[in-house]
Amino acid sequence: MPSAAETISPSRASQQVATSDPGALRSHPHDEIVVPSRPVIERLPVNVVEPVDVCVSSSGQIFVADRRQQAVFRIDPDGEVHLALAGIEQLKRVSCDRAGRIYVLAGQAGDQRLLEITQAGYVATFGSYGFEVVGVQLQDPDGVILAARDGRIYQQLRGGEPELLANVAEPIRDICAATSGATVVLTESGKCQLVARGNLVRQLATVPAASDRLFVLPSGQLAALVAPLDSRPMIVESVTSSEGNSQDTTKPFAQLPQGTAAVAFDRLGNLCLANPELRAVTRVTNHFEVPCPHCSKLIPMRFSTEPPQPAAQSSGSF
Repeated sequence: MPSAAETISPSRASQQVATSDPGALRSHPHDEIVVPSRPVIERLPVNVVEPVDVCVSSSGQIFVADRRQQAVFRIDPDGEVHLALAGIEQLKRVSCDRAGRIYVLAGQAGDQRLLEITQAGYVATFGSYGFEVVGVQLQDPDGVILAARDGRIYQQLRGGEPELLANVAEPIRDICAATSGATVVLTESGKCQLVARGNLVRQLATVPAASDRLFVLPSGQLAALVAPLDSRPMIVESVTSSEGNSQDTTKPFAQLPQGTAAVAFDRLGNLCLANPELRAVTRVTNHFEVPCPHCSKLIPMRFSTEPPQPAAQSSGSF
């Protein structure tokens, strides 16, 4: 049995679960496999100078916005790197929707643009804004929610103009979609507020005031990227669901390298980090899918350094 300090390859780990029991071919479980191993940490093969944001598409492509190089890079699942967009000054955010379109927020306060990149590589301007946009929430199929720093929240449909959706009482730092698709904003004081048209506001959670990015974990929990001045950045997780009742407590989810500016998760729950201080984009992989040795169905597998739970004692008699 490998120790927790040993990193095991997914293919080797999947071989460990094979069984010689002929009965398993007829009836066998597909429970998650937990392997005692550290996560695989790798620096992705993209030459970045000032990566300020990162997102992961549903197909596993990673997009990185590099402010200094005025470019957006695409990293395919096989590791091949492509230039998705070039020559764009003041890059701020990059997002991707379920249809494979990429949205890039660029410009200075009072003169910003939201650009759209189609799967075919065409670039169009989705909107231009005379206010400072701090975050964008994508809405399927053809709309966005824009969070202005001054507390105003706008909705914009393709081909239309921004329409005021709601106001919150303090400056906004970020915006994200709850698991239901509802809009959640992060305020300057750390309040995570669910907003709707007509200034309907409900507080979901409170995170540290040093938080500047808001997102939803693969588990459905609200989380924030906290970057305090006197310690390393970290991800904190709200103890309440993004749809649940408000609770003002959080717990640590992951501590990050100094200088981490943005994070994103793939569909399995693996973490990508953009770090302008290290000039690097890093991926931390501890979730996999491996084929069942009997029927080839994909089974979730997770690397964990936590000690295994003792097996439950059977109460049956023989």
